[in-house]
Amino acid sequence: MARTINDIYQQMLAAKEADSRLSVLTSNSLAGIWKLLLYVAAAAVWAVEEQFDMFKAELTDLLESKKPGTLKWYRQQALNYRHGADVMVDGYGVFYAAADETPQLLAECSVRESGTGLVIKVAKLVGATLAPLDAGEYDAFTYYMSLIKYAGTPLRFINSPPNKLKLQAVVYYDPLYIAATGTSLQTGTKLVEQAVENYLRELPFDGRLEVNELIATMRLAEGVRDVYISAIEHQFADDDYVRIVTSHIAESGYFAIDTAFPLADNLTYTPYV
Repeated sequence: MARTINDIYQQMLAAKEADSRLSVLTSNSLAGIWKLLLYVAAAAVWAVEEQFDMFKAELTDLLESKKPGTLKWYRQQALNYRHGADVMVDGYGVFYAAADETPQLLAECSVRESGTGLVIKVAKLVGATLAPLDAGEYDAFTYYMSLIKYAGTPLRFINSPPNKLKLQAVVYYDPLYIAATGTSLQTGTKLVEQAVENYLRELPFDGRLEVNELIATMRLAEGVRDVYISAIEHQFADDDYVRIVTSHIAESGYFAIDTAFPLADNLTYTPYV
């Protein structure tokens, strides 16, 4: 793990003090040339150590995705699937023709363990929006996964539209930046609605929606002084709406604002005066 710049700097200072040849460097000024040079060197060393940490993490992740039977391996095999392409599956792996340029079907996938096997959530991109596979894609993909899975490992697939999200909130705004309708006086955009949509779009697939993080994101919008979420609920498939108290992981793997409850109708704007 990379040391902090200060730790490296202090170690360099200790090494300097231990070397009698450098005893002439006695300046106590923080802006002393030799101290500044040590700090620059410490920052450079820190940057190298950070790069090594990133390389190690990437290498570890790559190795885990290549090791057969792990969760990351199952996820990578799912992401590798190319719908309609000629594929050969044997005891050594999955192989496509070298010249095959069929794109991968899945845009997102997660694999988790459950008490009855593995749960695999999937989604593809339709334009710039995540969506479930159609019936033909789903049948072919699940058959492909049945060919590559390890014997005795039950697989359960979740291929569903996003969990619908219903959000009601009060936004306290600065009238110098935002109109009573929630529109930016400078750009004409609905900054808070945009912030919510961006938060949901950037949430990792099968990631946890944190209510406090959502509030913090909304508060970062220019002109917003405070936010109070009075209700936030989600709905999976045909289930009833359920309140999210502090956080929730979408059963489908992703969230989208319910079009029957648009943000424009459910965000109340109150001037912060």
